[in-house]
Amino acid sequence: MATVQFNQVDEFLAELKAQTLEGEGICRLTNLYKNSGLSPMLRHMVVVATFKATDGDIVRLDRFVGTLWSHESQDKPVLDKAQEIH
Repeated sequence: MATVQFNQVDEFLAELKAQTLEGEGICRLTNLYKNSGLSPMLRHMVVVATFKATDGDIVRLDRFVGTLWSHESQDKPVLDKAQEIH
């Protein structure tokens, strides 16, 4: 079993369409937040999606969408970008 990792949404979606999903065809999608080393107020946001193909491979998308600054007006474009991917 291998992990196939993508950073581009279009490539991930093409792979998802090309593969037959195992089980009930579950594709998991979530937002991952990583603390910044520069400031405790900053968090990097990554959209993560995974599915298991019939050959056993795990196919994963890790798409960085931006940095959250804990300020609504600055965070909105990042949150909107993540929502577009969802």
